[in-house]
Amino acid sequence: MTEKPSFPLEKILTISVETYCKSRGKFLDGYEMHGLHVESPSGNGRHFKRDIDSLIEQIPVSAEVVVEYKPILTPLYLQNNLATASLYTATAIALIPKRVEKAFDPSGEDIHP
Repeated sequence: MTEKPSFPLEKILTISVETYCKSRGKFLDGYEMHGLHVESPSGNGRHFKRDIDSLIEQIPVSAEVVVEYKPILTPLYLQNNLATASLYTATAIALIPKRVEKAFDPSGEDIHP
């Protein structure tokens, strides 16, 4: 069984979809969007690697980038006014490039849109 390659952390961004597309000179209609959401109990933030991995597992292999990443760490239990456990919640959007079909010209030349 082949393992899914890990998605690079540097491609998980907090910027908006619009800002990403503008910075790349691309249009939003060139992408499919795939929503991501994860909730994971976390021992006061000590398990961040495990928490982010649970988000990465949801990212489609064909995703170019993940944008609008919004992590929230909510305290669940307090002891002496310190959080002893937390809930890691994150939402994001994976952008998947749409496949561009080549148009065919009867003269035999490929026409690129």
